[in-house]
Amino acid sequence: MKYDLRKKPTLGEKRTLLALQEAFYDLVAEMPFEEVTVKDICARSMIPRATFYNYFDDKYDLSAYNWITVRSWIAERIGKEKSFERMFDAYIEKLLDYFDEELPKLERIVIFNGTTQYLLSDFRNFLSDEFLTIFKRRPRTWKFKVPLDIVAQLYANAVIIALHWKYTKSPCCAKGEMREFFNFIVNFDHLIKD
Repeated sequence: MKYDLRKKPTLGEKRTLLALQEAFYDLVAEMPFEEVTVKDICARSMIPRATFYNYFDDKYDLSAYNWITVRSWIAERIGKEKSFERMFDAYIEKLLDYFDEELPKLERIVIFNGTTQYLLSDFRNFLSDEFLTIFKRRPRTWKFKVPLDIVAQLYANAVIIALHWKYTKSPCCAKGEMREFFNFIVNFDHLIKD
């Protein structure tokens, strides 16, 4: 990624990044990610292509930046949770809040970008990395029966499956119902050694 995430963005940079993100989300809510071009993103955001390339190498780079902003949004709202269980629960809760509050186009994004296509696969990989980081902070007494990488992938897949089901197979359900489904699918009790 060309844009240096460690530096504090100027007001102009914030506007540019936000315009590119919004254009990206608008477009993937209208068509599959594979059909979206940098030209489309620039036209929708009214940002010149040269400016786009000052920030990102390509649309894949912009997609990766979007996951970084999801991570930041969640981290700002979780704070410094002490216990592993509360931190994990808070992460899931804030992830669902993000979907509800910040990404109202999620239903259409999921519909146009199936679980095997790049965008949701990329999101699954992002979630897997996030869950792996969280699981590494578990209490030492928690010994998983399977490698942490597999557990992280299981949880990431559960989120993708639940989102896909919510928006394509069932009438839209409330966040509380999604939380219950997710808790049932990924119950820690099955994964921890006695």
